[in-house]
Parts: sequence; C-alpha cells; structure tokens
Amino acid sequence: MGGIRLNGAFALLCALAAAFGCVGCTAPHEVADWTLREASGRAARPITLPSHLDDGSLARDSTYTLVTTHTLAPDFIGRDVDFVIPHFWAITRLTVDGQPAVRVRGPLHRTYRETGPHVYRIPAATTRDGKLRLELAVDHTWTQSAWFDVVPRLVRTGERDTAAMLSEFFNVTLGIYGFATLLQIGLACLAIYFIGGRRRMYLWFGIQAVTAASYPLLTHGSLPVAFGHYDVPFTATALVIAIWASLRFSYDFFELGHVPRAWDRWMAVAALICAYPSGPYLSTQIAGRTAIAIVALGVVLQSRLCIQQTLIAAKRRDARWYLACWMALALTTWNEMVTWAGLGEVFSGARIACMGLTFFAFFLSLLLSQRHMGTLEQSDRLNAELAERVHDLERRGGEIEQLNTELRRQIAERAEQIYAALALRDRRGAPPPVLQTGEVVQGRYRVASLLGTGGMGAVYEVARLLDGERFALKLTRETHGEALALLAREAQIAAQLSHPNVVKVVDVDISSTGFLFVIMELVDGRPLSELRPRYGDLPWALMVLQQMAAGLAVLHQADIVHRDVKPPNVLISEWTDVARLRVKITDFGISRFEPDSVYVSVPPPAPPLESTWRSVRAALAEGCESDTVVLTPDKEAAEPAEGESPALSEGLFTRGGFIAGTPTYMAPELAIPGARATSAADLYSFGIVAWELLTGARPCLRPAAMAVMQGEAPDAIPSLASALQPADAELVQFIDDCLALEPKLRPSASQVEQALAAVSARRAAQGGAAISRRKTS
Repeated sequence: MGGIRLNGAFALLCALAAAFGCVGCTAPHEVADWTLREASGRAARPITLPSHLDDGSLARDSTYTLVTTHTLAPDFIGRDVDFVIPHFWAITRLTVDGQPAVRVRGPLHRTYRETGPHVYRIPAATTRDGKLRLELAVDHTWTQSAWFDVVPRLVRTGERDTAAMLSEFFNVTLGIYGFATLLQIGLACLAIYFIGGRRRMYLWFGIQAVTAASYPLLTHGSLPVAFGHYDVPFTATALVIAIWASLRFSYDFFELGHVPRAWDRWMAVAALICAYPSGPYLSTQIAGRTAIAIVALGVVLQSRLCIQQTLIAAKRRDARWYLACWMALALTTWNEMVTWAGLGEVFSGARIACMGLTFFAFFLSLLLSQRHMGTLEQSDRLNAELAERVHDLERRGGEIEQLNTELRRQIAERAEQIYAALALRDRRGAPPPVLQTGEVVQGRYRVASLLGTGGMGAVYEVARLLDGERFALKLTRETHGEALALLAREAQIAAQLSHPNVVKVVDVDISSTGFLFVIMELVDGRPLSELRPRYGDLPWALMVLQQMAAGLAVLHQADIVHRDVKPPNVLISEWTDVARLRVKITDFGISRFEPDSVYVSVPPPAPPLESTWRSVRAALAEGCESDTVVLTPDKEAAEPAEGESPALSEGLFTRGGFIAGTPTYMAPELAIPGARATSAADLYSFGIVAWELLTGARPCLRPAAMAVMQGEAPDAIPSLASALQPADAELVQFIDDCLALEPKLRPSASQVEQALAAVSARRAAQGGAAISRRKTS
C-alpha cells in the first residue's frame, strides 16, 4: 500500500524549520526507486517508496535488502553526502559501492527496533564518479519494519535535513518532555486526590495523564526496553484507560452524575483486546487499531459533551476552554491515527501527537487549577461568612439566654408575688371570667378560640400581637384565693424549667378587669387520658413513659414535686407516630418546692380523726378518682396561724392539715396528716400511670391513699408481671419498685428513664417481641 504524502501539510512543518536555521539549505534528493531482494530467495522485484512490503511474501524475523544505483546531481558529486531516512522503526545497515557506510547518528536504544532518524555518511571519494550503488539491509522483526512510509534522501554533509530534524524533534525530544510533563501532572493530581480524599476529578485526571504518558515514551523508543515486543499492547491498553478516565473526569468536572454503565463495559472489552498478547506481527493490527478507534470515539464524545455544556450559561466559559483542549488534541493526533491505521506517514515521520498530549495536559491542568482556585476562594469567602455568622449567632445566643434567664426570673418573681397576694384575697369571688373570640387581653394577646374547659378552669388559644406567635392562655373557673393561687403556683413552678418534656410558661399577669392568666406554649396534642385506645401498645407506652420520666427527672433536679401526676396532666403531640410523639407534663397548680428529701413511712392503720377527715369521706362518696381535690379538715385548720405568711415556700396548699391531689394516683404517704410530699410520691403516681399504659387497666380497685385516709392498711398491689405476657423482667422490676408502699424503696426518675431506654433499645435489637396483656378485674 502506498503511503500518504501531504505536501501542503509537510510544507507547513518545513516552515517551522526556519527557527532551527534551515533556511537556504539545499533541497534533498529523494531515492525512491529500489529493487527488493528477500531472504526467502524469491525473485527480486522493483518497488517505489513509500510502500508497504508486508504483502505476505516477507518471512517473519528475517532480513530483506533494498538495492538501487543512484545518479548524483552535479552539486553532490565529489562532496561528502549523508544518506538519511527521517523515520523508520526498524534496524537498518547501509552498504555503498560494496563498502559498509558509517552510521553517524545511532539509535538511542537498540531493541527489536530503532527510533529516530537513520543517518549514514558517504565520503567524497565515493561520490566522484557521480553514481552510487546503495544496498540497504532491513531486519524484519515486527509489522512496521515492513512499512517503508518515508522516502530516503541524500543531503550534503553539514546541511540538516528538514524532515529528519522535525522527526527527531517531535518524536524523540518532545517524546521525553511529553512523558515527563504528563507523568508529573498525573502524579501531582493523584497525590492531591489521595491526600484530600474527596475530589474525584483529580483521581480521573491523574489516571488520564499517567496512562497517556505511555505514548510519548513509545515514540521516544524507551518503552521497548522495559516491555520488549509488548510495548504496543501496553501503550494501547494505557490509551484506552486514559480515554475511560477522561470521560469520568468530564462528568465530574461538569457535575453530570454517573457515567453510563455501557461505557464502562465497552472500555473493559477494548482494554482486554489491547492487552491480549498478540505478538509483534499482530499488535499493530489488533491493539494499535483498537486503541485509535477508542481515541477517535473519545474525542468525538468529549467534543459533543463540551458543545452541550456551552449551552448552559453557568458552565459556558469552562466548557469552551475544555472544548478548545479537545479540539487541539484532535488536530495533533489525527495523523497518528492515519499512520497506525496503515495509511502511511503524513508528515514524513514527524509524530506531533506528543506535542498535542503535552499541551492538552498542561492547559487542562491550568483549567483545573483555575477551577480549584475558584473553589478555594469561594471556600474562604464562605468560611469567613460562616465564621461571622457563627460569631453573630453565639453573640445573639448569649443575649437570648440572658434574656430567657431574666424572663424566667421575672415570671417566677411576679408569680410568687401574685401567689402571695391572691392567697390573702377574700374567698368570696366574682363570677368566673369568660373570654370572647377576638378579645385582646392586657393589650398583648388576642383570643383565637376556646381549646377546652375543666373542673379547674379554661384554656384558650391566643396570638401574641407583637409577632403573631400562638400560645395557650389559662385562667381559673373559680375566683376565690385558693383557685387563683393554684394558677399562680403553676406559673411560678413552670417558670423555673426549660425542657422539651415540660410545658413552658412565657408570661403571667393580672388583667385590667381583675382576672389572673398564664401564657404557656401551645401544644398541638391531646391529654393522655383521651388516648386510652392506645393503652397496651408496648412500644408506644414505653416511649410515653420514657419521656414522662425525663420530664419528672428535670422537675426533681430543680427540687420540685409535681404531686399530681396523672393522664390528664400529660399532653401528647404526634401520638400516632411512635418515633415522633412528644410528651409534655403540665398543670403544676399543687406542685411544691422540695429543698429537703424527707421520706415518711406509711404508719400502721389507725382510726381517722373525725375532725381531721371530715371532708375526706364526702370526697370518697363522690368518687373523686380523676379530678384534683383539696381536702381541708375545718375552717380553723385552713386559716394561717398567727404570724405565719401564706406565701411561705410551703404554700397555702402544702401546709399540714390539707390533702391535695388525685386519690387514684396519690401516693399513700400523702394521706398522712402533716406529711411533706417528696419526689418519691411522683414516682408512685408514675407507677400507676405506667400500669395503666402497659396493661390497659388499673392495678387495684381501691387506691392506697384512700385506704390510709380510712385508717385501713393499703391493698397489696399485684406485680406488673401478672398482667404482661411474656413479661420483661427489668421493666416489671422498675414499675413494681415505683409502686412500693415505702417511699425510700422507690427509684429516682432518672433511674427509671435510663431503665426504660435500655428496655426499648433491647426490644429494638430483638425485633420487638410482642407482649400481650391479661385481662384484670
């Protein structure tokens, strides 16, 4: 097959030779007509170079000879002349008029082929007769040693041949420079990736650069030293990997997501074909042509991708630069594709792909560096803004915390003052206050709707005029001093606390019309007492009880005893979702401060004093098991002693002689005259609630507090294990301990919270074993 000779393109390269001092050189004389003699003994045949000689007649691993008699031009006669082959990847030996010619420019490496121009010196004594008999022996060791695609030429000694000079510059000099540049850029990008660990663009670009560096090393001639006959399969495989990595780089560079899996599969097949050890006489046809097909496909896909990205305004600038890099690479590699396809040398052996690869990697690294610098600048700017915002948030957080602390202090002080004042009010109250929708309370809150009413008072939804935020407004139904003091006490207690499982109080005041109101957070939920259909649902009940215990733990840490723990005083939001439900403990009207923990044992039964428990029997007759009641012995006992302030820390409803709470959930020690409530009393009430939640029934018919009030021994409370099947030993133990008649035997709220969390975690790990409940009478 005859080689391609593009004189116009070659003339363009020759113009570059002016920079190397070649202007004015004598034009070389080409030696194109030869006679081919083969070692197989086949008859000699004339050939004209350039030509491919592997038409099936050349024996592999043999030597063939080209013979010709050339008539010299007059300006070559009697002068030293150089015989030059600008580019030929084969081992050659020249004989002139029967004498071996001297090789004046030897190969860098001698393996199964040579690299670089072949230059032989012919002395003047040989050229005097004007004719030269030339015999060029060629060792045929691989496919391209039979591809004589460059015409040998004669040049006068001292003058450089332009084609040979360009071939040496692009193939050898730029080959080693290109290899060093690509390797350095690739290793730097890989180091950035492995140090940083998150920027995958650097990984793909590093792989692309390192694998592409194999081609400049191939043209330089160093690769056969390491790989021998397998230098072409190695280079072809590396180029396929480079194209594969380049597409992944592009997808990450333009943030396009994942590369199609089909592309990975096709690249894997192509890499396997290239890596197959086909031998020196098939590697060009199999590995070489597969690689150029993949490179051509990669250039087309990358160019198409870049053109698509130029249509996006935010990516247009980077896409144009990236497209320019691929266009430059295409313009400098098409001649390599022509050569490896077996269509001949385009630029008389000068392989400009080494230059293209070098500049491609260099300018693409600049583009990547520019992107990296932009990212760093943006990161620095965002970090500065974030630091400023964090500082501002910390400053504002400190101010807000100070304001919240001061607000809680003021609410507590105001509530305490109101509590002391209302405790002295005449108990003959006016009619209960009623708020209308749209009414503005104290110039700060607008009434939205009535949320509910109960035995103690009413709750309204209100909106704060300042910012429109929604709250709950609570006021008492009764206007006598005790009822108002209960409400003030609730505000005083709740103002001390800030916890997700305790209702927050944000304001307390007396309106201009004379009624006391408390502003609390608005809980979008229902009381636990209204969710009885969920009782017995173990995961749901455990979550409710765990949050109740957390709220009680916060109360007790603040030395506060609730004294009225029962389902109506526990609000549940998001109750249909176990993972999202939220428990809020509310109603601190009869709560008290507990500076000291003094436990009082339940005494043996004794006849009750008629003067002390006159109203107890009336309450029992009415069946007060769910409402909070305040039982007093007589008027004299209810009045404060001489010199005693009703606003003492004990409070009006915690002095001796009074019983306040809900009998069904009341601890038995609270029925003892003069007993002081402790946190253990709350744990007893918690145990009753837990029994109901877990089993759907109450543990006994007659509350223990009622038995003590009647002077009888409390009934033994059955173990929780009697109502749960199968029973969780740890859960049963803690609930049973909460229901101990002796206060000192009950655990703390913190211990109960931790135990319930452990039970929930264990059940979750075990897959939530079902626990059924027995029917209890």
